[in-house]
Amino acid sequence: MKNLQLDYQNQYEVRNYITNVIVEQINEDLKDYDSDEDSQYDALFEIINGLSDVIYNYQAQKVAEAFDLSPFDCSESTGDRYNSYNEMAFDVIYNA
Repeated sequence: MKNLQLDYQNQYEVRNYITNVIVEQINEDLKDYDSDEDSQYDALFEIINGLSDVIYNYQAQKVAEAFDLSPFDCSESTGDRYNSYNEMAFDVIYNA
């Protein structure tokens, strides 16, 4: 899902878009998967990995910046330092 109307320079808009639109869409998409926790976990990773805000470097960078992440930060999930803006955007969406 790519929002062509979103101004990625506006951090408020990006945060609002991720927390109110993307997360809600992911929750809706997860309802279509089995109630098995493992399959929903796998589906969650698949859905997030397919998002344009994770795939495209520019958008991933703007998402990371909107949530005040820098390349020197570490992932809350793994504790490892980020290798790319794509990882940072994934982590933001996953944690939301």
